[in-house]
Amino acid sequence: MHTTLPGRSGRGHDETSVTVHTGPRSITSEPDLSPSAPDPPPGVVLGTRSGIPVVTLAGPADHELIEHADPMLQLLTLERDGPIVIDVSRVDAVNGALLGLLLRANRRLAWRNRELIIACSEPENSRRLRIAGLDELATLVESG
Repeated sequence: MHTTLPGRSGRGHDETSVTVHTGPRSITSEPDLSPSAPDPPPGVVLGTRSGIPVVTLAGPADHELIEHADPMLQLLTLERDGPIVIDVSRVDAVNGALLGLLLRANRRLAWRNRELIIACSEPENSRRLRIAGLDELATLVESG
C-alpha cells in the first residue's frame, strides 16, 4: 500500500507530493469517507489539527508500530515546517520502544529548532512519560 502526502508549499517551494510505502499498515492524510472505504487502519494515522501534522499511534507499541511510525516522523520532519504532534492516547502502554521513538523524533526536531508536542489522555501513560523526562524535552498535553 502507499499513500500520497502533500509536500510543503510557499516561501519559494513548489507544491510537491511524497509517496510513503508502508506495508500492511497505511498512513493517511485525509480519511476516505466513501461507502466502500475500509475501516481506519490500526497503528499509525496521519492527520492535521489547525494545520499542524498529528501522528496518532494506536495499539501495542511493538516493533511493527515503531517500524511504520519512525519513517513517517522522519518524513514529516524533512517535508513540513513547525511543530509535530504525536498522539499516544490510543497506545496500550508506554514502553521502551515508544520512548525510543519519541526521543528520536524529539532529537530530529530539536536539531531544526522545532517542537515536538506529545498528546496523551491516559493518566497512567502521561505519568510514565513524565517519569521518563519527556515533559522536559517536549510539550506534553492532554488530548481530547
